[in-house]
Formats: sequence, structure tokens, C-alpha cells
Amino acid sequence: MNRLRGGVVLALAAVVGGLAVASAGSASGPAGAEKYAATSLSPDNTYVAAKSPSGQIAESDGALIRRTDSRPVNVVLKFDFDAVASYKGGIKGLKATSPAVTKKSLKRNKAAVRAYQRYAKTLSRTVTRRLQHAVPSAKVRTTFTTVYGGVSARVPANKVRDLLKVKGVVAVQRDSLQQPQDDNTDFIGATAVWPSLGGSASAGSNVTVGVIDTGLWPEHPMLSPTGVSAPAGGIKGCQFGSGSDAAHVGQPFACNNKVVGAYAFMATYMANVGADANEFCNNTTHVCSPRDPEGHGTHTSTTAAGDCVQSAVLYGVQRGPVCGIAPGAHVEIFRVCAAQGCFSSDSVAAVQQAIADGVNVINF
Repeated sequence: MNRLRGGVVLALAAVVGGLAVASAGSASGPAGAEKYAATSLSPDNTYVAAKSPSGQIAESDGALIRRTDSRPVNVVLKFDFDAVASYKGGIKGLKATSPAVTKKSLKRNKAAVRAYQRYAKTLSRTVTRRLQHAVPSAKVRTTFTTVYGGVSARVPANKVRDLLKVKGVVAVQRDSLQQPQDDNTDFIGATAVWPSLGGSASAGSNVTVGVIDTGLWPEHPMLSPTGVSAPAGGIKGCQFGSGSDAAHVGQPFACNNKVVGAYAFMATYMANVGADANEFCNNTTHVCSPRDPEGHGTHTSTTAAGDCVQSAVLYGVQRGPVCGIAPGAHVEIFRVCAAQGCFSSDSVAAVQQAIADGVNVINF
């Protein structure tokens, strides 16, 4: 079967010389009249095309499709529906939810969002049941309905083609392990020029910056809540732990007016790699803290929204007073990375949560 991106099935049959018919003997009526019966036809080819706009542009990973080994691979499966954040309308009874069309945030378009979310979740569950029936060895992990529109999963490589035969699955893509971009020279340069780039103490007030990275060290002096107004939407999820497993996930921390939310989206990473010592994760429970074991996420967060401090020492050199670009902004951290990198599906889960929480800016 030739598969194009999508869900409308068109059966095309080539018949040379017109309609094939067979005589079935004489029939009552005018002399010479004959009774005809059509010969059944089989399609030469079957084409499958997506109905959803995002399904039409999604492309499968050709290297995955060609694999014949049974080694488990991490994939993300695009289903034939648009995610809530990108649905532009077109389905009877379901109004558009994409802010690009409605000119409203998802939070200000609650009725339409709830209705389409129900539709997306129901469709996603239906397609998930089909693919688990077709490939029982598939382990489905995370469902994405706010963004992307599909699921993450782990499957034997030689079953990828079977997934593409499932009604509602329009693409199978590799769930790859990415690396944060890191440049120590840039780190020093950015720190050195912060005094000229940093904003006033109130710059960014009432803005929430969502940072998807290696985590956050919440006790950092540039993340002080002093002088920062309370967030309009209140404190979001705060997953620094209760202190009951401090040996693995570190000390607890209560979010505040500066650090208004903190999450760890590490499901794929923990299932496939696992954490090293001092990475604030428990390899038995697979629970991780948003604490930053690498420093990268803390650096990007404070660069974007760090409070002003009078003294900054870097590698033993006094850099003087420094500020982030928007000292008055709130920060939400979404940890998706550990020592070996960051899986795409964990990052998508973080983006989904950031949109649900209504962050104003995503640093990714």
C-alpha cells in the first residue's frame, strides 16, 4: 500500500476499454435485449491522505521505516488531528482554538478549548487502542493534545511500518536525544555585558518567562523574590519535593513570587538512560527534581529574568553589579535534560505544560 500523509482513502482502478460487463443471457423485454452484470473490480493502488493540516505536513523518518531489526526505538507518533494550540477550525460543532485565529489565549477561550480538548483526547485514545492492538509490544508513554497531536512510545524497530498502517497514524518520527547548546566563551561575554543590557528592577513586570533546560538552582541570589509582584495567575506546579527523598532529589524549595513554577519532565530520559549520582533523580521511582545539576538552565534563567545583584564573581574575577534582561519577570522552569542530553518527547511535554500554565515567553 502506498501511504501519503493523511486519512481520506481513494481507491483507483484502471480499466482499459471502459466498463467490463458480462452477458447473462436473454431477458424479458424488447427483442435482442440482454441482461448485463458488472464484473467486480480490485483497486490497483490505495492512497491515504491526511484530513488535518498538521497531519498533511508531518513526515515519517525514512531510516526508521527501513529498519528490519527488533531493537526497541523511541518514537513520537503523529495522529491525524491538530493540537489544541494549532486547531484553526473546520470540524462541525468545534470552534477554532488556535490563538493565531481567535486572537485569544487558550485561557480566554475556555469553552472552545474544553470542547476541542475532549474531541482530541477521545480521538487520541481511539487511535492509541488501535495501535496497541496492531503492535502489542508498543509501550505508549505520553499523550500530546495541547501541542503536536499524538503520543510518544517505544517500539521494536521492525514494527514501525505496522504502526503506519493503523488508521489515524500519519507519521512515525524519531524521539531523538538532543544536547543543550553550551559555550563558555558566550557565558563569560554575556555576564560581562549584563550591566549595559540588564533592565530596570521592574523590567518584565507581570511577564512569566518559561525556561526549558537542565533545571534551576532556586536559591541563586539572582532569583530572589524581593520586590517582585505576585503572579496574576498564582503559583503553578512546584516539584522540588517535600524533603522525604532528599538523598536522591535534593532539598525541597517553596516557589515564590520570582520562581512561580518548577517541573521535571524526564519520563523518556529516565526510562532509557537513568540518572547519574548527584543529578537529583531517583532511578527506582524515576522521580526527578527541577533542580539544576549542570548549571545551564540556571544561567539561561538568570540571563533572561535574573534580579540585579551588586557583586558577581566569575572564575575568581569580580564582574561587578549585574542584572538579567527582565529583573521584574517571573520564572517557570521546565527541566528536560540530564547529563546525556534531552529527549524530544520530554521537551514537547514541557512545552505543553508551559502553554497550559499561560507563560508569556518560552526560552527553549
